Amino acid sequence: MSNNRKNTAEMIAELLRDAGMLVLVFLPLDAIYAERTPSWARIIAAVLVGVGAIAIGIFMERVRK
Repeated sequence: MSNNRKNTAEMIAELLRDAGMLVLVFLPLDAIYAERTPSWARIIAAVLVGVGAIAIGIFMERVRK
């Protein structure tokens, strides 16, 4: 029987990549349907958080292997 369980680093890397993608997907939807106009600072911060989470997740996955 093979052990296909993921280790903690792999799960965290996957979580970071997924969270980053969700931020990048739902940010434009929030901006479209929100009653208020989002500030540029908020947009830039959200994009940096999304891209940063994806980059850290990819880095963790590369280092793990």
